[in-house]
Amino acid sequence: MTTKRYLCVLLCLTSYLTYSSGMMTQVRKEAIGMILISWLAKTSLQGSKEYLGCFTESEESRVFSSGPGDYDPHDISPIRCLEQCGIKYKYAALQDGRLCLCSNTLPGTPKLDDSECNTPCPGSSKWPPSEHYLKCGGPLKNSVYNAGERILGFTLQKIESLNILEPVNIHGGITNGINVSYVFDLGDGTLVTKPSSEPKARHIYDKPGSYVVTATASNIISGEVVASEVYNVDDPRNNIRLTCPRAAEVGQIVECNGTMDRGSRVNSTFVFSDGRTDRMSISSRYYSAGTIVPRGNDSSVIPVLNTPGTILIPAYEFQHDGQVTHWDFEIVEKGTIKLMILRPECSAGEEYCTSTRSCKISSSSCLPLKQKKCSSDEMFCMIQKRCVSNAYTTTQDANNNPVKVYTSSSTCPIQAPYQWSEPRADYRILFVQEISLETIGHHISAIPLAQQPFVKEGDILGWLPVTGYLAYKSVADHEGASFEYSSGVSAVNDKLLRSGSTTLHQKHFVFAAHYAHVAKFVVRNRFGTPGLKSLTSNITEPLYLYIDYPIRNVTFEASKFANTNDSVEFLVPEHPGTNTTYFWDFGNGESLYTHLPSISYAFPTEGVFYVSLRAENSISHTVLTFPISIFDPILEFEYKSPIKANALGTETLIEWKTSRGTNITFVVDFGDATPRYSAVTTLSGGRAVDTRHTYSAVGNYTVTVYAFNRVGPNITIVSYAVVEVPLEGLEFSVPNPHITKNIYLAAGDTMTVSRHYQKGTNIKCSCDFRDGTPPVLTTSQDMSHTYTNAGTYHVEITCFNDVNSITKPLNGTVVVQELQAITGLTVLTSATKFGTRSELLLEMATGSVFVCEWDFGDGNKTSTDFSFMGQTMYYTYVAVDTYNVAVTCTNRVGSVTARAVAPVDIPIDGVIISNNKRYIKVGEPVRLDVTVQKGTRMLYTVSYGDASTGSLSRDAAKAPSLADHESFTHAYATDGSYTVKVNVSNSYGWKEETLGETIMAQYPVEGIILRSNSPVRLSSGNVTYFISVLEGANPPTGAYAVWSFGDNSPVTTPEPIYDLRQKTYMRSHRFMINNTFTTTVNISNQVSHEDPVGNVSLSSQLPTYYREPTVFNFQVTSRGSQSCLKLSLGDNNGAIFGQRHCRPSVMVANVTFIPVPENQTSFNYSYMYIYRGNYSVELTLWNFVSSQSVVWPIEIADLPCDYPIVRIDSEGTKTSPRKVKKSEPLVLPADVRYKCPVGKRIIFSWKAYEVL
Repeated sequence: MTTKRYLCVLLCLTSYLTYSSGMMTQVRKEAIGMILISWLAKTSLQGSKEYLGCFTESEESRVFSSGPGDYDPHDISPIRCLEQCGIKYKYAALQDGRLCLCSNTLPGTPKLDDSECNTPCPGSSKWPPSEHYLKCGGPLKNSVYNAGERILGFTLQKIESLNILEPVNIHGGITNGINVSYVFDLGDGTLVTKPSSEPKARHIYDKPGSYVVTATASNIISGEVVASEVYNVDDPRNNIRLTCPRAAEVGQIVECNGTMDRGSRVNSTFVFSDGRTDRMSISSRYYSAGTIVPRGNDSSVIPVLNTPGTILIPAYEFQHDGQVTHWDFEIVEKGTIKLMILRPECSAGEEYCTSTRSCKISSSSCLPLKQKKCSSDEMFCMIQKRCVSNAYTTTQDANNNPVKVYTSSSTCPIQAPYQWSEPRADYRILFVQEISLETIGHHISAIPLAQQPFVKEGDILGWLPVTGYLAYKSVADHEGASFEYSSGVSAVNDKLLRSGSTTLHQKHFVFAAHYAHVAKFVVRNRFGTPGLKSLTSNITEPLYLYIDYPIRNVTFEASKFANTNDSVEFLVPEHPGTNTTYFWDFGNGESLYTHLPSISYAFPTEGVFYVSLRAENSISHTVLTFPISIFDPILEFEYKSPIKANALGTETLIEWKTSRGTNITFVVDFGDATPRYSAVTTLSGGRAVDTRHTYSAVGNYTVTVYAFNRVGPNITIVSYAVVEVPLEGLEFSVPNPHITKNIYLAAGDTMTVSRHYQKGTNIKCSCDFRDGTPPVLTTSQDMSHTYTNAGTYHVEITCFNDVNSITKPLNGTVVVQELQAITGLTVLTSATKFGTRSELLLEMATGSVFVCEWDFGDGNKTSTDFSFMGQTMYYTYVAVDTYNVAVTCTNRVGSVTARAVAPVDIPIDGVIISNNKRYIKVGEPVRLDVTVQKGTRMLYTVSYGDASTGSLSRDAAKAPSLADHESFTHAYATDGSYTVKVNVSNSYGWKEETLGETIMAQYPVEGIILRSNSPVRLSSGNVTYFISVLEGANPPTGAYAVWSFGDNSPVTTPEPIYDLRQKTYMRSHRFMINNTFTTTVNISNQVSHEDPVGNVSLSSQLPTYYREPTVFNFQVTSRGSQSCLKLSLGDNNGAIFGQRHCRPSVMVANVTFIPVPENQTSFNYSYMYIYRGNYSVELTLWNFVSSQSVVWPIEIADLPCDYPIVRIDSEGTKTSPRKVKKSEPLVLPADVRYKCPVGKRIIFSWKAYEVL
């Protein structure tokens, strides 16, 4: 049988005082101040592992020789002995019922029978009968027990204060005991640890408070030993603010409002200066947004969910406003993550509805989420946290009892506020924190105080994986989903738009944000006396406020009139109110603060001043206003400024002033016998007065002003008014000769300046010649001055009278030079493009004070002076030509002339060279055509490529826009390939062009000799052919041979024939049969191949008459190659048509050569026969390879009629024409002689034309 013994547990109660709305309320709360150990002990030791047996003890060598002390020999038990010995020793022994002995070793003697140790323990008579079997040894007999295994004491480490959301290790300590297991209950209902051999527990408290931590230590011997300790968890206070009104009325309740951003159980004492004290404990409220994060890392084994975008979780919503302090999360892959806070936002024209957590149109309704009071037809739905309709109808049940039947709208169903398929609002990022972690599992991270963000109700959480990933859990649809945005934005103020691309994950990620809701408190007091009061506390800075009685019935007294600088007394009679301050504003910019009810003040200036008094204290004020008039005597009466001279017919301004004076009367006498002017002023109106007067004539007038008032003597001041005709139309002229605005003089020359003006009286002029001499002041028209030093002078002249002045610089610069002879005069020119300006540069070695006359060579002239030296003269010629330019420069020393030539041409452009044929025979002329589109006065130079050239000069000045075209012919003496170039130049420049193709000059195929070794035997059949040229003949250039052997073998392809000058060309062919064969070889090159001519036709116009031209027409179907035509007229005369090669080298008188193009096929030729008769006309067309001819008969007969003879009789001749008036008809007699027997109705036509 076992007995359980319990030691007492003492519970202590502590009182707390809290304050609400300034009224103190005592609230008792149970709090554990101290908990003693509760020890469950086993009293049945016999047969246990602790009881080791009965041993004898030797007097000589005692094993148990030490006593533990601190025990009562009259009340000893095995448990008490074990407890005492177990502190320092392993074993305990009870001897003879009165001794408790200790040892670290067991006796070496054998164990005795347990009956040998049968001495009862002291006090055992009071034990329950079930425990009488316990014995305490015997005489020299020890009941030995194992003291090391029993837990003799167990306590928890005392910690004064813990911070919320920070990991804490709670340690326990035991006295004695082995193989102990520990279990901790952390006291916040969130965690009971699993049994552990370590006497400590790690925990994080989410909220402040006092937590009872209970730890149990147990082993087989001791059972369970329980220890408890109270731990205070708090959040340090942060940013406490207290504000009070600046002032209050006596007896009024003063209310000071305070806030604390963070902090728990902040015990504060507020002390008012009147002795009243308030005490209170202030605490913020602490919440978390997100999920409950496990602290045991149970979810760290789940796989990573690959979500590269920004993720927001609408269900992780902040339910209150507050300051975020910590992140709480679990990592399944180490690395970097970004945790963020987002705020829902809507587009323009929308509002965010907190009850539906979505954007709505601004005009639509939104049920409030949290309502403090429902209407009479509503009821409050706890689930939805808002009012719902309470509409119902009344019916009767089966027993006719009334029954309420609620409509469907009055139900209060459980809602799933976050069960969305897509985001319902846009979200703006408010806060982002990047966190890098090297370990997976649970983490809690504090946000630096300076960075802790403030959130509002409705804000949500989100995150972005960078390289690390959060744990997650799958959730039901009604718990809400996570939305992943593909954009992956993570910067503050970035927006996640609901229109963006999102991916829905039916999962919640394991993280949360802990935040504190601001604590608010109020301190109140009613002050009964006035004065400066204070409020101090142990948590805030001292505050001060004024307590006063209000001000009422304030008045003041003062004189209504005074003189300047006289003292004026202001008196405020006694009135209700405390701590009154008087602010006097005297209406002139000066003021005074004082606590005195009476003051004196002297006004420094005159006028009517509205004096105001503001009487005020900390809680009230009143304002009074009082007018007072201040007067001045007349002092310092004078003209404000001298009277300015004015133009006749304009107003003269007369101004005067006084430094002091009030209500002054002024009288002005203008000095021209006109009526006087009077001015009456009031108050300070006499400080500055003016009037205007128009004088009718030029003159100097005396102006007198009189001043007087009631307090001062009469005063008179005098001044003068001058009236003139203003100067107008001022001009200057310089008689000295000059070309430009520069007036060149030699040192020692005298210059004269003449003035001219249209209007003005009493004009004077001051001329500053700017050479260091004093200006010349004169009233005469001319001003002369002699310059003695060389230099450049800008003369300035000022002409004036009393009313105005005009200053003008001389319209020219005076340049004074030392006189030098002109030397080294040259004119530089260059060729000029027609239509542009020619540039002519005049240079001179020495020379000064000269004028140069320019003759441009086209009849135009101009002049320049020294200022033009070194500059370019630009001149445009109107025609292409070469102009002789002459410049003559002259000064007093002499004249020098320089000459130059200025060619003007159109630039050469558009040079084209072409040829009529590329391949020509050696010695055959080839024509080269050169066309120039633009250019004048050109020199053509053609390089034929064989070291010879041809040149031609053309003056195209009369047709400057087109230079036409020129032709050149050239015959090459040897064969070869020749590159032809043409250079066209004029004075402006040159152009060079190259013929697009080379000219190929070749020797023709002629003088060819063909031989063979024929006859030959059939056995070999090989015939050798030899080609050579006659002696003295030139071998053909670039020739090819085509062989036809006459034995039905194919014609050979063209074969080149090499230079026959060096060797004979040989060709072999094998004949296969006996026969006589004709072998033909066609040898050709580019100049030896000719096309045959085509057919020709010949005709003439009929009839043909004597003494009238006969027109022949002939047509050619094909001209062939290098063909010529010859027309034999039948009377030993004829004509040859063709190109230059058709022209006979010796022309006879009766044959005419007519050049025609090579491709012309139609011809007309007119010929007049000198004899009547029949003629046979033959046309022959031929070239080297063909010939065609045709014969055309013709008869030349007399005309049927004579030639008419007509003579006009007129008095006029070409040199002395007859004069006829415009209105007079012209009659011309005619003598006509004509015979024509076959003619009828013959008409003669007359034509008159103007002879130029």
